[in-house]
Amino acid sequence: MVDKPQWRELFSEVVTSGLCTGCAACVVACPYDVLKYETAASAYKPWHVDEDGGREDCTHGQKGCTICTRACPRFRNWEGEVDTHLFARERTGRGQIVEVSMHDTIYPMLASSLGGLHNHPDRELPERTGNRHSGMAVAPYNIYKTSDGWLAIICIAERHWRGVGTALGRLELIDDPRFRTEQDRVANIDGVDEEVSSVTRTRTRAELVRDLQAAGVPCAPVKSIREVDTDEHLIQRGMIRYVEHAERGRVPVPGCPLRLSDSPVGPLRAAPPLGSSTAEVLAELPGEGAQHVLSA
Repeated sequence: MVDKPQWRELFSEVVTSGLCTGCAACVVACPYDVLKYETAASAYKPWHVDEDGGREDCTHGQKGCTICTRACPRFRNWEGEVDTHLFARERTGRGQIVEVSMHDTIYPMLASSLGGLHNHPDRELPERTGNRHSGMAVAPYNIYKTSDGWLAIICIAERHWRGVGTALGRLELIDDPRFRTEQDRVANIDGVDEEVSSVTRTRTRAELVRDLQAAGVPCAPVKSIREVDTDEHLIQRGMIRYVEHAERGRVPVPGCPLRLSDSPVGPLRAAPPLGSSTAEVLAELPGEGAQHVLSA
């Protein structure tokens, strides 16, 4: 047995605790293909499929494999730092500078690509994959043309592929030798996208979302900028807020994505027109000071 954390600890501390977001990093990174997804209450959660070890343990992990724990962005490697930095002021009397680099936050999003690199370092790596899976390990995984826009479809489990065939009315695709397994679909990824697109381009996004979701397939419409600007979900969440502008009237502005339960975001107001506060500011200055400002 090894003392390094492996799937057993990840399953206990992230999956069963509710920390899991269903990001698929552990499933995609697993070099032995023994992690899959299941749907429970519309939430995608990973589990171990080998009989040896059952759902909660992994024989490869017992032998030393820790890749799933390193791929997971929610596993324990940050707990010690949070405890140290969050309570440092109370314990030492000193505050700290908080630095967040936008560049640094992008790096963890390469989990699928990096997993492919470390699992198979000698293979040719896909550097630019567009809207396809960044590790080119999942298909279908793309946006597809519809009669009124575009639709994103992701299949990370065999039942999703069966759902695609059912929802699109193309049951013959499920057992097509080119697409029978995930490996087959990845090897014939262009064919997968063409077959899916041949149906989606004839139907609306709303129709496709209705049928695909009914079949348990992860999907979502790709919205235009105009649709995002009036998105009801963003409005209800407070990410789209409105202020009254002196010249433009009611104007939408971005809200704050950070939410604190006891510290609600205050009201917003438009910036005043240039020079609108000049008289008010000058009234607070001595006579000579006001004259100096006016003559500057």
